[in-house]
Amino acid sequence: MGDFNKLKIRKEEHKLREGKLVQILEAANKVKDEMNDIVVKKPWITEEEASDVTDKVDEFLGKVAGLVQEQEEAGLMVEPTFKVQKV
Repeated sequence: MGDFNKLKIRKEEHKLREGKLVQILEAANKVKDEMNDIVVKKPWITEEEASDVTDKVDEFLGKVAGLVQEQEEAGLMVEPTFKVQKV
């Protein structure tokens, strides 16, 4: 693969990360924030199940934060450390 193609791929992935990661993180935080309301509105969902969901969202957010930090440390002139499609 030529240098131009590598740079083009890096640029495209950077643009995708900027837009899509914001949407993904907002959606995950919305789920987390709404769990209390969901438990009240849907009594068949137990506190333990709600806690499991919240824990999974926290775990996901932590992994994404780690990936973002890894990419920031690597810089934009290297191959992307992760692709948004994998998140």
